[in-house]
Amino acid sequence: METLRYDVNLSVLFTELPLLERAAAAKAAGFDAVEMRWPFPTPEPSDRELDTLRTAIVDAGAGSSRRLRRR
Repeated sequence: METLRYDVNLSVLFTELPLLERAAAAKAAGFDAVEMRWPFPTPEPSDRELDTLRTAIVDAGAGSSRRLRRR
C-alpha cells in the first residue's frame, strides 16, 4: 500500500510564528514538505529574500533546494 504524503501550508498553519520559523515548526510536527502562498510584498522579491526563505526551509528539513528556485 502506498504511503500518503501530506504537505503543510505555512500560510494557514503556524501563523503565530514568524515566516522563517514556520518550516522548522512544521518539521517538528512531522511534516516533510511545506507550501505557502506568495509570502513577499512584491511580485519580484530580491535574491536575498528568496535565499533567506529557501535556507530556512531547507535547513528545517522541510524542502529540497532544487525545488525552490526562481522561475
